[in-house]
Amino acid sequence: MALNMPSEVTTTQGRSVDLPYTAKYTDGSYYGKPIADFQTNAHDVKGTVFAASENTFYIVDFSYDGEGPDAYFWAGTTEKPSPLGFIVPDEFGTKQVLGKYMNQNIAITLPDGKKISDIKWLSVWCRKFAVNFGFIMIPDNFEPPMPADLGSLSSLAHGVKSGSFIVKDTKTIQIKNLHYDGAGPDAFFLVGTGDAPNPDGTKVPDENGSLQKLHGYQGEDIELRLPGDLTVFDIEWFSLYCISYKHNFGDIKIPKFLNVPADMMTLKEEITKDMKFDNCEEMFPGVLHVSWKILGQDLILQMAGQADDNEYISFGRSGNDNRAVMIGADVAVAYLDSDTKQARVVDYYLSAKSQCSQGSGACPDTKLRGEDNTELLSWEKSDGIFTVTYKRPLGSGDSQDLSIPVSIPVSVVAAIGPLNSQKEVAFHTHYYTKDAKKIHFGRSPPQDRCSPLSATTTMKPKSWPPMSIVDATTFHAQIGPTGGDKGYTAITGSQSWGIAWWMNGMLIPEITVRRGVNYTFIVEGGNNPSNPASYHPLYITNSAEGGGGQFLDQLGLP
Repeated sequence: MALNMPSEVTTTQGRSVDLPYTAKYTDGSYYGKPIADFQTNAHDVKGTVFAASENTFYIVDFSYDGEGPDAYFWAGTTEKPSPLGFIVPDEFGTKQVLGKYMNQNIAITLPDGKKISDIKWLSVWCRKFAVNFGFIMIPDNFEPPMPADLGSLSSLAHGVKSGSFIVKDTKTIQIKNLHYDGAGPDAFFLVGTGDAPNPDGTKVPDENGSLQKLHGYQGEDIELRLPGDLTVFDIEWFSLYCISYKHNFGDIKIPKFLNVPADMMTLKEEITKDMKFDNCEEMFPGVLHVSWKILGQDLILQMAGQADDNEYISFGRSGNDNRAVMIGADVAVAYLDSDTKQARVVDYYLSAKSQCSQGSGACPDTKLRGEDNTELLSWEKSDGIFTVTYKRPLGSGDSQDLSIPVSIPVSVVAAIGPLNSQKEVAFHTHYYTKDAKKIHFGRSPPQDRCSPLSATTTMKPKSWPPMSIVDATTFHAQIGPTGGDKGYTAITGSQSWGIAWWMNGMLIPEITVRRGVNYTFIVEGGNNPSNPASYHPLYITNSAEGGGGQFLDQLGLP
């Protein structure tokens, strides 16, 4: 997170710092707009406080001895810290009595929609004895970082135009009502430095994390994330740009010294990367572990498992209280996005044993009119082990979520498998929970039942030789198994959902047909469209992957 910033932050006890908005801390990281150092009154309270956003404080090197009997982060609107304040939840969103901190970096967010500009002070306060252990004062007329609306993209070619172009934070850009005809042969979102867009810029992944050439847009609102360590402070322009023809379709200038929020995703990773877990269970011994801790109304989980770059690991509550059942399960799916080189955790509901299509199958909650109630906290990939830390509420956030009781054991499921081309789960050919397994998330005392994971290397199995049909005029099409690691995936290079077409008793054979000859297809793929898990129409396509049920708007097009 090292940045080229204009000046370093120096603070004095209890007073604000008058510096350019884009100031860096002494380690080169951007934490937001500096406010002050804590003024220490008792219990060794200290730390440097930044406004990371309009409602979030980021405190660097925070220390407190944890000896206060009833101490909280406390804020208010009186002229100085007093009992007339309110609790600010801790870095995990809980309102528990503060424990010990030793030079830790933490982010705390004001509750109930309150903003930093609404308060006058932040304190470490003991409610029982009404004692102020340490505090900062918020300067009058303080302007915390906020998203910056820079206007709209210029309209130069290929129908490019937009609504508001918003810098949401140092890494995130939102473009509203984007239009582009999609006809550019080598067009990308590009950012860079200099007076004007040029082909030496850096490609920005699209809203789906892809670095393929851009498709068309017809008024969509999209959100983009700058790649790698790049931030808005490192760029001077953003463009929709055709690299091979050096043609700028539309652009916008990025001003210096923007007073925008810090990248909370990166800050949260810094906060949680050293988190310790006392509870751990082996879902697949030596392959996938799940650790957890309960903080207030949230469950903090960590999955650690052996997964290749195009594979996912998943864990959640079973669809049955007594057995390992995938249908009806509420799971978190984690994977490393090969385009953005960033981890993702997605909230899934499994309604059927099929890929997500038309609101049925293994679907992200957001495709079922639900919400994604998981939040990525941190991740790492080392020696073949993918580790991801995330949180979810103990309660249910929507109709696709199952609550996690802490007083009784609950049945859980897990799986490891490949991703399809849409970066959604494909059939778990590798590992999945077969036998009933229950976890008591609220158990006391905690228990770590996991052995260390070891990195492994896997060799791709040789595929079965492809089969072909040349002279037949009648084809009997049936749904059957994919043939495991040596079958469909090894032959085609694409992932499957555990089912494939068998033609005349052969697994996905190559069929030769001739113009002017009549052919008969006898298809056994189901006849009930209302049951997508058992309904598999046969169609002819030039797509090597298939899965037309996910692209109904494209079926029938030339």
